[in-house]
Amino acid sequence: MTVTKTAYEAQYIPVKFLDLRPQHRIPALMEEIEKRIQKVIASGRFLLGDETERFEHEWAAFCGAKYCVCCASGTDAIRLALQALLGDDLSQRTVSVPALTAWGTLAGVMGAGYGFLITDVIGLGCENDGEVGSMLGLPRHIPQPADAQISVMLWGRRVTWGVGRGRVHILDACQGAGLINAEDVASHDAVCCSFYPTKNLGAMGDGGAVLTNDAVVARELRTLRMQGEVVRMHSERKVGHSRMDEIQAAILSAKLPRLLDWCAHRRSIAGAYREVIDGKRVRALYPNLPVDIANYNGHLAVFYVDDRDRFQAWMCNRLIETAVHYPVPLHRMRAIGMAARTRPNAEDLCDHVVSLPCYPEMTDPEVLHVRESLKAYCQGGE
Repeated sequence: MTVTKTAYEAQYIPVKFLDLRPQHRIPALMEEIEKRIQKVIASGRFLLGDETERFEHEWAAFCGAKYCVCCASGTDAIRLALQALLGDDLSQRTVSVPALTAWGTLAGVMGAGYGFLITDVIGLGCENDGEVGSMLGLPRHIPQPADAQISVMLWGRRVTWGVGRGRVHILDACQGAGLINAEDVASHDAVCCSFYPTKNLGAMGDGGAVLTNDAVVARELRTLRMQGEVVRMHSERKVGHSRMDEIQAAILSAKLPRLLDWCAHRRSIAGAYREVIDGKRVRALYPNLPVDIANYNGHLAVFYVDDRDRFQAWMCNRLIETAVHYPVPLHRMRAIGMAARTRPNAEDLCDHVVSLPCYPEMTDPEVLHVRESLKAYCQGGE
């Protein structure tokens, strides 16, 4: 989007949607990370070593799970969880996925080889569904029984509803770092996590994990991530591999003690934005948030706007980057043939949602600039 020069441009400061560099300039954090990386290098063990085992124990304890199995990405976490829970029989296996989520959710299902049902989600007009904002992105209904159902911690919000008729229940918590708790793990057969660099707990590369309370599932996950090997060099399953490398595990262990503080900072930024919206041109998607710490980790500050193109141009002219999570619902993706059947709630949200900058290293002037620009738009800015 081209920035239009204005008479007021001199007073604006550029605000990136996300900048990962400041986090990695924190002296104490970088000292700890560098020390751990050097330890990995000295060990000569770069895959499935002590650092991965250490982080698995730490992440399981942090989230209230009995077991954690690390892998290469959040998408792989979904794939591995499905394979561990549904097995190798792909005939007539179907998995329910909400239409509004990242492509990686569905990619994990397809990677496992199963069929899928893309269901509509709860939208802003569903007043009878309770506190709509805490439920957006969850399946409104399951039209037919599925072998498994995936619910999503969309935009970093707790899943408070959505368990349907699927035999297996999986939680896509790839945007849920700092929010996942023991109840989430206990109420699902598996909880899938991502440590992609942009997440609240991000690696310096990619990584994922599956949380579960089931020892049998955990053992199967470890077999699946390592070429189906129970005994080295003896593959028992038709699978590849998916491993988190030792350096990424070491980095995540170094960052983990700071996660809750980072989430709190994100929530405070989202709260500053919410204070100035008008509920007309810009609407909140979280009725009780961000003050409700138990249900929001501040991963994304997402709002529903009347005219997204106009709003994004308004912010761009003030040198503020915005993003959209997500512009195309799954059933409209070319990769799966752009289904003719509509999912109206998902389509409406995809046409109107916009994400504002919200990360813990934002400076006070940056937050103020975004807040005041948002306020000016709500007051009739053109």
